[in-house]
Amino acid sequence: MLLGIFVAALVGLFVLTRFMPNFSEEEREKIFRVPKSPMDLYNITKVLEKYTQNYPFYVLFAFVYLYILLQAFAIPGPIFLCILSGPLFGFVPGFLLALSVMLLIIVVFCARSFLLLLPQLHVGTVARLQVLPRPHNQTEEYGEPTPPQPFLVHAVPEAYSVSA
Repeated sequence: MLLGIFVAALVGLFVLTRFMPNFSEEEREKIFRVPKSPMDLYNITKVLEKYTQNYPFYVLFAFVYLYILLQAFAIPGPIFLCILSGPLFGFVPGFLLALSVMLLIIVVFCARSFLLLLPQLHVGTVARLQVLPRPHNQTEEYGEPTPPQPFLVHAVPEAYSVSA
């Protein structure tokens, strides 16, 4: 299943790059090469700034999609996207964009983890932990586990109840 999700994400990335607005030949030469010096990084940043000014919504969508893709599959790179968001969108908007995408990912992954753990939490019941021995009940055997009890049974335990 994870492989299918990964392949679907890569297909989405392929579609995103396949239908992107065109670069000029000079810009394509600068952008699609591995930077080997600080000057190469500067040239790439200038091309990306120009591209962001011409196609702001495409760059925003591509940035968010790539950030979520890299973060979801634990591929190194989101920190570089955070750094790159400053020159692309400006310091404050880039910071707010990177922060909001990070918070979105944290919320989504926490919600996913909670939903995966939900069946194990016995929602509406509290599993009793038996620390001290209790008297043997005629209807249950010692070897059987104690079934979960409704939450209201434990809301006000008898030991702490107020006697009149």
